[in-house]
Amino acid sequence: MTTATQARPGPTAGKRGPAGLALVGCLVLLTASLFASVSISLTAPQIAQRVTRSGGPHLVTSTLMGALLLVLADLAAQQLPLFDNLPVGIYTMAVGGAYLGWLLVGEWRRQSA
Repeated sequence: MTTATQARPGPTAGKRGPAGLALVGCLVLLTASLFASVSISLTAPQIAQRVTRSGGPHLVTSTLMGALLLVLADLAAQQLPLFDNLPVGIYTMAVGGAYLGWLLVGEWRRQSA
């Protein structure tokens, strides 16, 4: 007898068809494409706050900083001769990762001093 807390496997447990693999592939691509905008949305308010030296992030300056970061990343993707046809998401992830690293190192130095 099965209780309510025990789960019984369904008729398709452990089987993956082409539709399931396609769904997983779409979710992976969606997650990868959203990270570029997430890195901008997380770094833009921090940069805007430091540039304006204000007490808190403001919507207008954060929006303008995010737009500036995205335009600069797009220009870099189009114009830099180092890598041909590199997606703009790679540049935004690089900027976001470098900025996050810089913040973490600064915080680490502040705590160790």
